[in-house]
Amino acid sequence: MSASENPYRSPLGVIDADSPGLGGSPGARPLGLWVLLLCYAWYYLLETASWLLVGRPGRTEFIVAIAIGVYSLCVGICLWRGVNWVRWWVVITTLLVLLLLWFMASRFILDDNVPAVLACLLRVAIAVMLFLPSVRRWFAPRRV
Repeated sequence: MSASENPYRSPLGVIDADSPGLGGSPGARPLGLWVLLLCYAWYYLLETASWLLVGRPGRTEFIVAIAIGVYSLCVGICLWRGVNWVRWWVVITTLLVLLLLWFMASRFILDDNVPAVLACLLRVAIAVMLFLPSVRRWFAPRRV
């Protein structure tokens, strides 16, 4: 038998920075994420339009629109940065949107507020886009 190497010596292998196990480059955002963020911006606009169309525009509706805007901006920034728990938050809150859509369909009031229906459908599409392979890789943990 040959003499064994020193067991306390560090490994000689080199880890490539672009290897698939490292989660990719932090600056290389996939095209699917760009589309998702664009759809999320449209979702905010449609959600705000639906709030303003439900009642006569007053102070409460504008406060709700601003609150939805701040919330959407925070979620959008977290999606942009690749925060994984926000991805799951969007999926869980999409279940509430599906419940709202089902309620509107069961009451036959889908035609009364078209921007709300479009916003609901867009939110479902956003939740589906979060599971595209390229977008899912963006939320994979990165080793630094």
